[in-house]
Amino acid sequence: MIKSQKGQALLIVVLVMVVALTVGLAIASRSIVNLKTSQDQADSQKALAAAQAGVERELVNTSSTAVLPQTFGGTGTNATYTTTITQGKASELFLLNGTFSGVDKNNYVYIWPSKVNGSDTNLYGGNGSGWNGSIDVYWGTDSGNACNNAALEISVISGNYPLNTSKLVLTKYAVDPCNARIIGQTGNGFALVSKLTGNQKTISNKTLWYKTTILSSAPATDSVYLIAITPLYINNTYIAAQADAAHPLPPQGTNITATGNVGGQIKRKVAAFRNLPQIPAELSTYTIFSP
Repeated sequence: MIKSQKGQALLIVVLVMVVALTVGLAIASRSIVNLKTSQDQADSQKALAAAQAGVERELVNTSSTAVLPQTFGGTGTNATYTTTITQGKASELFLLNGTFSGVDKNNYVYIWPSKVNGSDTNLYGGNGSGWNGSIDVYWGTDSGNACNNAALEISVISGNYPLNTSKLVLTKYAVDPCNARIIGQTGNGFALVSKLTGNQKTISNKTLWYKTTILSSAPATDSVYLIAITPLYINNTYIAAQADAAHPLPPQGTNITATGNVGGQIKRKVAAFRNLPQIPAELSTYTIFSP
C-alpha cells in the first residue's frame, strides 16, 4: 500500500512539472511573439517615416533623375529610403491627375501644352508660339451604366501667333455619356458620346470607356495655350489624354514612389504625384486672361 502511494505521488509531481513547464513555455513564447510584434511595428514606423522623407525630398528635387538612396535618421540607424520617378512620355496616354486619384466633380484639371527651361510651364509656350494639334480624352470607368460616369466640360484657350491676349479665344466642348441628362427641358444639351467597344483604353488598372477628341479641326494658324477639363455630376473621375503623334505634349507631371527599408526585412512605400503649376480655382478660364 505504501509503495503504491509513493508511485502516485511521483506521478502527481511529474504531472505538475509538465503543466508548469507547459505554462512557462507558453508565457515565454507569447512574450517572444509580443516582443517581435512590437519590434516589427517600430521598424514599420521607421520604414514609413523613411519613405515619407524620400517623397518629401523628391518633391523639392528639380532634377529629372531620382535622388540617391539615403540613410534616414543619421549614423547608426538601419533605416534607408530609395526613390523612383517616372514621367509620361510626350506621345503616350497619361492620366491627368497622376496614377493615384481621380478628379472630383466641378474641379479643374489642366493640360499645359508647352514647357520652358525643362521644368517650368509658360502660358506662351517654349518660344511664345503655343501648341497646335489634336488630343483624345478618355474617361468613365463604369461600363454598365452610362449615367454613373461624369460629363466633361473642356475649355480651350487659343489664339493666333504671335500671342495677343486681347484676341484670345475660349472654345468649350461639352460631352456626356448619359442621354437622360442631355434630353428634356432640364437637360444639359451636351453632345452625346457612345461607349467604346473593343478599343477602350486601360491605364494604371483603370479601364476607360468613353472618348472625345478636341482640337482636330483647329486652324493650323491657331496656337493652344491652355486646356482645362472639368468633370460634372460624378466624383473621383479618372481622365486620361493622348496627343496626336505629330504634336506631342510635354510630360504633365511626375509620379514619385519612395520605399523605406529597415534591416532589409521591413519595407513601406509612399507614392505621390507632382503636377505642373495649377491655376487658383478663383481664376477660372473666363477671367485668367482678363486685364
